[in-house]
This record gives sequence, C-alpha cells and structure tokens, in this order.
Amino acid sequence: MKMKSSVKYISVIFLILSITSCNRKSHFTSDTRTKFEDWNLSLQKLQYYIDNDIVLSREISKDTARIFMGTAIFQDGKYYQNIKLKASTRGICTAVFPDRLHISFEPTDNKYLVFALPNNSLGSDHTYQLINEDNATPEGIIKYDGNLYKLFVNKNWPKLMISKKLITKERYDGRIMKGRKVK
Repeated sequence: MKMKSSVKYISVIFLILSITSCNRKSHFTSDTRTKFEDWNLSLQKLQYYIDNDIVLSREISKDTARIFMGTAIFQDGKYYQNIKLKASTRGICTAVFPDRLHISFEPTDNKYLVFALPNNSLGSDHTYQLINEDNATPEGIIKYDGNLYKLFVNKNWPKLMISKKLITKERYDGRIMKGRKVK
C-alpha cells in the first residue's frame, strides 16, 4: 500500500514538473527566419510574442498629461506617460525588411517596435531582439508611435519569440502515410 502511494506521489510530481517546464515558445532566430523564407511562408502570417516585461516612459507636459489622465504619472514634479508591455504579449508583424521586423502589440499598425539581430550577431546570439531603428538616438531610448521613450527592462534585453510547434514542424509537399493501428 505504501509503495502505491509513493508511486502515485512521484507520478503527480513528474506530471506537474513536465507541465510547468513545457515552454511552448521559442526565440525567433536568423535560422528560423531563413527556414520560413525557404518554405516561401510569409513572416507576416506568424504570431509573435515578446519574452520579457518592458516599460516605455516619456516625460510629457502638464497640458498633455490632461489628455493622458489615468495613464499619466506625476513624479518628482514632472508628468510621465508609461506604457507597459508584459512578457508573452501577442504581436503581429506589420513590415518585413531584410535586416529587421516591425512588430505591433496594439491594434494600430503605426504603433510598432523594431526587432533585429544585434550588431554582435557574428557571435553566438542570432536571436531577434528589440532595437532602436534610429542609430542617432542614445541607447535605452526607443521610438514608439512617433515619440521617444526611455526603455526600462525587467530582466534580460527583450527578444522576439514564436510558437515552438511552428519551428519543429516539418514541411513536406507530398503525401504522408498515416500509419495503421492493430485491431
């Protein structure tokens, strides 16, 4: 009797660990992009996600703060507009360029963040990450919806993700045998 309860206990722990450790998303890399382009699949038809929480913050005038009431924060004698983007928020690709993607996490296409390979992508990191499209803007400043925002990152620098099943899915244009089951 004691052995059965121990096996049951271990089985439950294993099930919980396997469920919580299943990451259904994977980083979007240069290899992933090449794979989809080789298959002639549109990068704009994929569901994208961001892997990390971020906050965009910009100082606004007192008059502008009235427009953003509810989202404007008064701190140190100044008004700020903060926009939070939580990890695993879904986004769509609104524009594809050879070196970058525009990913929109809000209903309007002109509100997008730019993801590209880091400048040091010759090294080991070939994952698309958040960048500032304008090289003249200081590091840590992101252009969003026509305004410059200071970027606050929760953990690691934000990277782009897609569903893992899309990456592991094999494309085959012919017929695939279904197999047979013993009756």
